Amino acid sequence: MTPDDPRHGSTRGYSAGCREACCKRAHALDVKLSRLRKVEGRPRAIPVQGTQRRIQALMAMGWTSQDIADTAGLCHRAKVTSILNGQKGRPAVWVTQSTRDRIAAVYDTLSMRLPDMTRGRQRTRTIAARKGYAPPLAWDDIDTDPAPMGVRHRELVQRHDHHTWEDHDELQAQGYTRAQIAHRLGMTVDALEKALARRRKEDAA
Repeated sequence: MTPDDPRHGSTRGYSAGCREACCKRAHALDVKLSRLRKVEGRPRAIPVQGTQRRIQALMAMGWTSQDIADTAGLCHRAKVTSILNGQKGRPAVWVTQSTRDRIAAVYDTLSMRLPDMTRGRQRTRTIAARKGYAPPLAWDDIDTDPAPMGVRHRELVQRHDHHTWEDHDELQAQGYTRAQIAHRLGMTVDALEKALARRRKEDAA
């Protein structure tokens, strides 16, 4: 395989003979998920909290629901969304053992590397910061901790602001209007204005 082969970082790359770390990780994850798919018996219900936190932590890094669903071998990103938000106005309470294990396997892999930033991933990261999703390092035990360790509201707001400022400057340089930038970042114009005002205040301090 050539260095620019698009199969790098996938099971197809591993099958083609690549043994670089990116393809080995993809192969190892595929093997783990294959074993999970072979587990027989009645699905076991598990409290959803740890699975929700794993998804939120990956989104805080910029991984999209589609990234997570694809890597987990789920049929559609709606499955990831339903774990986070519930269905038909009812919050999610339980998740099957199989789904929990799939998301945990994906988390163990994706939480160890940052995604290449696309517009969709920038938007995911911005929305996650606005919602206060805690990143992986905020958890000691992601399943049982009562709250994120060492992550306070002010720190989350500051992290969100810095991401917003960077994304705003990049989009502004490309010629987007303030309203267009706010839409792409998944926020209102007023919220964007407030974030930029905090930057001006910080710069003046």
